[in-house]
Amino acid sequence: MAKKHTVSETNETISAVITALGEGAVGIIRISGTEAAAIGDKLFRSASGKKLTEHTPHLLVYGHVVDEENSKIDEVLAVYMQGPHSYTAEDVVEIQSHGGLQSLKTILGLTRRVYKKSFFKRTYRSDPGGSSYGYY
Repeated sequence: MAKKHTVSETNETISAVITALGEGAVGIIRISGTEAAAIGDKLFRSASGKKLTEHTPHLLVYGHVVDEENSKIDEVLAVYMQGPHSYTAEDVVEIQSHGGLQSLKTILGLTRRVYKKSFFKRTYRSDPGGSSYGYY
């Protein structure tokens, strides 16, 4: 059985838009790595008032993405997937927002400001024997 590769062997946390860019009904941003849960908890406010990581993993939660001043940016669904039970085998947060470049660009920018580190574009292969690829 082939070893499952993770996105990062260096424990970097990365984020990216994972849906096609352009006009669409829904856009998804994926945050993957050791800081994904903390970033998700800072950016997402659930309607129930609970942190994203206080909800059952792999359960979509309704709420809003907020900025540093706690202003609502977009109405979203978010999900926390605790590694290794995720697409990247790392902790993952996915935010499903309204489609369109402005919303996605704003939320992606917030993920990077919250983390305050550089994010690098790179490819990974989640299944060495298959054809499943992602681009960050």
